[in-house]
Amino acid sequence: MAELDVLVSAGEIDENKAEILKNLVNLYRPFEEGVKRLADESLIGGLLGEDNEIIIRLKKLASALKAFNVIDSIYLDFFSNQFNGLL
Repeated sequence: MAELDVLVSAGEIDENKAEILKNLVNLYRPFEEGVKRLADESLIGGLLGEDNEIIIRLKKLASALKAFNVIDSIYLDFFSNQFNGLL
């Protein structure tokens, strides 16, 4: 993304963080698959820290969505210009 490259050039963020943000922006997957992808260390470079509380909460949310039989219609999307899902 050109916007992130501009921030790197200006010294606002380093290249590693820009790469992590690019990975997140490009992460558009069915919810459960997206959570698994987020948990993959290579995608986010340790950004979530040691405790992975965010991943744990997202996995619990995935379980709840499964219980209501709606998980197949919900996607994990960090870049959408529209809001039509969960915050």
